[in-house]
Amino acid sequence: MTSENPYAPPAVAETEAGSSRYWRIDGAGIILKNGATLPKIDLDSGVSEDEGKLRSIQRIHQNVGGGSIIRIFVLVALYLVLNSYFKISGVSIFLFFIIGTVLFSRFMNLSGVQSTRIVFWIFTEERRAKRAAIRRYIRLGTLALLVVGLIVRMLLPFGATPFDFLKIYFFWICLMIALGLWALFDRPKFKIRAADPGWLRITPVHPKALEFLSTIEADEMQQHESADQPRKRLIRTVYLHRYPLRMLIGRMHRNPLMILQIALMKLFRSRLLVREFFHHSEATETSQESLCLPLREACDSWLASHPDWIFVSAERLPSPAGDLIVETAHLAAPGLEHCLRIARAWMQHTPQKSNNQFTFITWIDDGTEHISTCDQPYLALKSPQFHHRAKGDSEAVYQAQLGHIVGFMIHRPQDIAALLELLRIDREETDRLLEEQKFQSAVRETES
Repeated sequence: MTSENPYAPPAVAETEAGSSRYWRIDGAGIILKNGATLPKIDLDSGVSEDEGKLRSIQRIHQNVGGGSIIRIFVLVALYLVLNSYFKISGVSIFLFFIIGTVLFSRFMNLSGVQSTRIVFWIFTEERRAKRAAIRRYIRLGTLALLVVGLIVRMLLPFGATPFDFLKIYFFWICLMIALGLWALFDRPKFKIRAADPGWLRITPVHPKALEFLSTIEADEMQQHESADQPRKRLIRTVYLHRYPLRMLIGRMHRNPLMILQIALMKLFRSRLLVREFFHHSEATETSQESLCLPLREACDSWLASHPDWIFVSAERLPSPAGDLIVETAHLAAPGLEHCLRIARAWMQHTPQKSNNQFTFITWIDDGTEHISTCDQPYLALKSPQFHHRAKGDSEAVYQAQLGHIVGFMIHRPQDIAALLELLRIDREETDRLLEEQKFQSAVRETES
């Protein structure tokens, strides 16, 4: 059974570029780093994306350590403070600890300060994922009913003997133990254990999955060894919490809960909004036919409605963690006076939530400045360039760009090579401004 993935690149090696920095083979298993997204293969069954539909699954591993002790200490301290000023009943104590634990845990997760908490993404077969989700919902629903029943029983007085109370509580305790045992045994075949700080070990891995991952790792090692000198990759740290909230929200503007979470993460400068990205020079040049389906269709649509325009270039850039992919295509007017950049960035586990971003660029005067119009919120850097935003489809954005350049002397590059050089210079200048204004760190070298 095969299924076409519109986001799949033409070659496996290109897909996983940089991922080996976040995972590596270790005997019969693998070692992975916090934030890693593993390649698309089921670690339990060995089924790859070509053999069946896969679903991304988030895994969270939390070592019990000092953080849990501190959490309990803070809750107890809060209770003692409140109890010294207010008369608190047994029911209130129970509710306080339940609600306090949930809220405190949620805050710690959003802040990203839990050093013992490691989050990673794996892929599993669609049918197995659905069955696991149904079993999880049954357990959560049953647990919710137990908690509600316990609260109701504590709040409402019933005419019953102490013996009846003991039987009810004993039944509840047994059922909660049963749910815990069910959750304990309803896990994948592989085991997750702590390795070095910030790393986890997953073992055993299905032989087919291990072979698949070993091939990727061997290809990267071969490329590394065949080079005259050890290959260094340019990487930098980006501080997303310094970006405007509207840019972080993106298409989630209709989800109040998500907006609140992102706002809190930005307010508290969450570590989850500090990410590593490759320098744009690490992008791999690709063809128009090799772009992901939504981006390829956007290029085809524009070229069909503007047959005199030409395709200039396209590139693909993964993230060091392997979870984020960015593809960019450049089209140009017949005289090269206008350039259209279509970019699409998507997370490997939620590719359907991404969208194309259209930006029109026109260089003016001697080519050192340009005017651009895009359809998305942009970062207002202290730049001599003229940036605008327009709503609507790509044609509406283009018409807005034509209106913005009225009265300026248009600069036409001599050829495609000159156009690509202008694009490169613009990206270098943007990188310099982002670094200067503390949105990202300086570039550093790291082994591939």
